[in-house]
Order: sequence, then C-alpha cells, then structure tokens
Amino acid sequence: MTESNKTFNGHITRYDRERYFGFVETQDENSYFFFFNKTEQIQLKRDGIIDKIHKFCSGDEVVFKLRPSLKFTDKLEAYDLKFIKNERREQLINEANQSDNLLGYIKLIDNEKLFVKHISTYVFIPLVISNWETNLDEVYYNRIEQLVTFRLTQTQKIDKLSAVLTDTKFLDEYYELQSAKDNETILTANITGKNSDGLFATLLNGKVEGFVPISKNPETLELLKFEKLRKGNNADVKIKCIFNNKKVSLTLADSEL
Repeated sequence: MTESNKTFNGHITRYDRERYFGFVETQDENSYFFFFNKTEQIQLKRDGIIDKIHKFCSGDEVVFKLRPSLKFTDKLEAYDLKFIKNERREQLINEANQSDNLLGYIKLIDNEKLFVKHISTYVFIPLVISNWETNLDEVYYNRIEQLVTFRLTQTQKIDKLSAVLTDTKFLDEYYELQSAKDNETILTANITGKNSDGLFATLLNGKVEGFVPISKNPETLELLKFEKLRKGNNADVKIKCIFNNKKVSLTLADSEL
C-alpha cells in the first residue's frame, strides 16, 4: 500500500459526468479509479487548498493521493484530486481549429459508450452518433482500437467537447433533406396535428417527422394560415434544421403565407 500523505501527478484519461467517476493515469502509465466526492472537494476549498470545485474532464492534469480501494481490497484508488491545468485539451482545440481531420482511436467503454482517443494528446472525447446514421457496425464497432479521422462538434466549451467521425454514413433521407435545406428547396409536408406552438407534419411519404413552429410575433397572414391548416392537409415547407433524433424543424414556404 502507499503512504497516506504521498502525492502523485497524473492526468485524467476519462471521466463519466453522469456517474461521477473516472480514471487518472500517472506518467509510468499506472491507471487508478477515482470517484468524484463533492464533500471532499468542499472540504479542500474550505481548507484553502483549492480555489473552487473543479468539474473534471479528460486531459486534466492533477495531483492526487492513493488509498486502498473502497470496493476492491487488492487495488488502490485515487482521492483528493486537485486540478492543475489542462494543456492537453487546449492543444486538442488548437489542432481542431487548424484542421477538421484529427486522428484518434475508437474506444468502447463499459461495452456501451463510444469514445475517440486523440492520437497526440490522449484525450478521450465522446462520439456523437446521429439516428440518421447507418452501417454502425462497419463505421464504429468493427473499428474498435483502429485509427480513424474525426472532428470536434464545437471548440468553445473546453469541458463539453464531443466528436463525430469524418466518414460517417447516413440514410438516403438525410442526404435528400440536407440537399433541400442547402438549396432552400420547397417540399410538400402532410399535416398530422397541431397545438398552440405550431404544426406537426411528416415528409418524404411519412418517413420523416417534422414540426412547423409558429413565430413568436406572427403576422396576420401567418396566423390565418396556421388557423386554416388542418390534419390531413398538405403544405409547402422548407427545411430549417435537421436534428440528430431523425426529426426536422420546418418553416412554411412563402407560397403558404
């Protein structure tokens, strides 16, 4: 076992924000489990050891102590983690701002969650998989531990990074809708219902569900059109936004107003 007051340096390889646990790795590649104990963090702040309670994420450089695992008697676990800096994520963001083609390895964690491990910073980034995607085995599960290219979905919030692969494959309907959105093509939607916020509709022969929200400050013509449209009517629409849950936001075409 280890001395109770001895501290170690390492970086967090991954952290599960939903279940408040993660793993920290030392320079000699020893990995230790840790649980985010808010009570410990509050006490560290009260004692003046840390300035604020940190929201841990992969790439964080930390100092920590080791103690016998509370769950496995033959193992050690990390505790009293103190955040130092996260140059790894800063480096990752800098690379992402220069190129949309980053390199990393697909990782399957706990047999359910897919991540990509950036090849140069070792940061684990959760992969976002759209419901529009197809061939998931070919694109993801058959390439576990293989090198792939990816891009970040955003680079503004350093603690909320996510990634998408650059060679994802989508259903035909997605490409059709994306083309219609890019070209502002008018499509025919079938109205399936309505409420005070707008109209429910389907597109492409009922394959896609959509919603036409009413404007916050609608003009008289728009109000009249929304009032006139009923379940079973057809309406000319344009694609406003395509969501990962296989639904779309629509706007009524000018011809409908």
